[in-house]
Amino acid sequence: MAVVAVTMGVHYRWEFPPMLQSQLRLAHQLREELVTAQLEVEETLRGVWSQVPQVAAAEEALALAQQEVSAAEQVVADLRGGTRRRVTGPPAARLAQARRAVREARVRRRSEISLARPVVDPQIRQIHEQLYARHKQLYKQFCTDGDLFWATFNEVVANHKSTMKKITAQRKQGRSANLKRRRFDGTGTLTVQLQREAGGPARTPAAIADPDGRYRNLLVVPWTDPHEWAGLTRAEQRRRGRVTVRMRCGQHQGHPVWLQVPVQQHRMLAAGAEIVLARLTVSRVSDQRRAQISVVARIDDAAAEVSAGPDVAVRLGWRDGGEHLIVADWRSSRPISIAAHLREVISVDPDGMTGQVRLPRSVPDQVAHAATLGAGRIEAMRHTRAAVVDWLTEHGPVPHPSDPNQVLAPTEVARWASPARLAWLHQQWTQQPPDDASDIIATLEQWRHNDIPVWRRQEHARTKALRRRRDLYRQAAAHLVGLAGRVVVDDLSLPDIAAAAARGDTALHPQVRRRVAQRRAVVAPGSLRELLVAAAHRDGVEVVTVSASGLATTHPQCGHTSSTRTVLDGAMVCQGCGHRYDQHRAATATMLTRASGDAPTAVRDV
Repeated sequence: MAVVAVTMGVHYRWEFPPMLQSQLRLAHQLREELVTAQLEVEETLRGVWSQVPQVAAAEEALALAQQEVSAAEQVVADLRGGTRRRVTGPPAARLAQARRAVREARVRRRSEISLARPVVDPQIRQIHEQLYARHKQLYKQFCTDGDLFWATFNEVVANHKSTMKKITAQRKQGRSANLKRRRFDGTGTLTVQLQREAGGPARTPAAIADPDGRYRNLLVVPWTDPHEWAGLTRAEQRRRGRVTVRMRCGQHQGHPVWLQVPVQQHRMLAAGAEIVLARLTVSRVSDQRRAQISVVARIDDAAAEVSAGPDVAVRLGWRDGGEHLIVADWRSSRPISIAAHLREVISVDPDGMTGQVRLPRSVPDQVAHAATLGAGRIEAMRHTRAAVVDWLTEHGPVPHPSDPNQVLAPTEVARWASPARLAWLHQQWTQQPPDDASDIIATLEQWRHNDIPVWRRQEHARTKALRRRRDLYRQAAAHLVGLAGRVVVDDLSLPDIAAAAARGDTALHPQVRRRVAQRRAVVAPGSLRELLVAAAHRDGVEVVTVSASGLATTHPQCGHTSSTRTVLDGAMVCQGCGHRYDQHRAATATMLTRASGDAPTAVRDV
């Protein structure tokens, strides 16, 4: 049973009704309540573990090691003096040693916790039972006694539990991960779940489109048969696709409320699809909000034939390829043919068995244009910030807008690096102006008037580029999976690579590291792997994950794995046989070898 989603854009001129705003705020408040409950549980658990002497000693050692890291980082920061130059010598060695001590202290703490777990398990179970009871109490507070729709409640709780699983997995790997609170910015997601009772009508697109049908009180989505839709011209599809979706949106004072959402449909679900839920997602682009509706459905793939295609290995990368950026290298166990309209994204070598997934240069150029606009905003903000600092120095002290018991100091404003902080100050002072602040408020008003159009151009340019990137990756993933009988990917951890680069654990010059990091952020190869796996699961294609360790340093022709990288004229040199080879081709060949367990696959030497 494959799961697919159809997304429909909401008309940008649609005014969000008050009930939508209320439901989004309630969903945000629920999320914050869940975070509060989880943080209280973690604090209680820390108290339980601290009662064990061995764990308490390990935690004390960890705290001391973290203090040493903070002190060493401050020394390195002072030596940098506000620049990004690399610090070497004893200060850098001290920092590396302190970080190593923190990692060792965390391992020791985890070991002591594992040994003491049988003793404290009863208390831990009781704490989790109390957390479950707290969740039930929140349902009564927000849904039974409140106006939040129950489907949105379930979605928020499910997302919270999924987040906790990710945090737990990261902590087990020794990485820092914590829940964070966030302010309400008017964004969020509302959900409608379609529950089918025994003997009830199927949740087909035709049934959901019926305004008098069984599911009319939850969701009504207009639908056209895909065969008829395919016969329409593009202009006719656009006209036919301008429809209104009716969806349940909680209740108000005990009475149900519905939303009438104008959308643009671009494609239709199959007639036999089973719609399970719909989501209305509100996101923010600069100072504007945009919305879209996603309809999630199950499609029966029991009759689908098992693909007899070849194994296709895809290895992530983010190197410069001249007119494009290389996102990944791929290799097939036998020749395949790439569609002509995708040759710009998926290149294929003459042998038909190797190639690359590429990102056109126009995408990073558009991201760079957005970054240039952002840099101009920062520069304009600095002049206005300096004017605010001068005014505070002359007219201070002024009560802090967020805390009347505190004072807004000029030194604090001078450290603001984001235009958002200055925009917040403008908003606060406009509502409650200080004495004799008309001149500085006028300055802020002029800056804000000039900043908003640039901010919109920046965010729309960046969003458009990222959406185009994801669309290209979707097409590439769907095409490769459609040709493959089995997909092979590696377990390369991009967050670990980013963290290592940020720490300076590589021999590259800091400026080179920054360029590589920027390229990795623009290319986002992890999203390609995510879409490959999702497309494979949707089409019933097997996915094999192999270790990324030693892929580039293993010479497939002789099978030797070099302990160090030796590069000559852009080619890797095997320390076993002395031959040179293309490390990217070799990596994909090694992936196929590891996935099949066969003898080493020969690749062309350089």
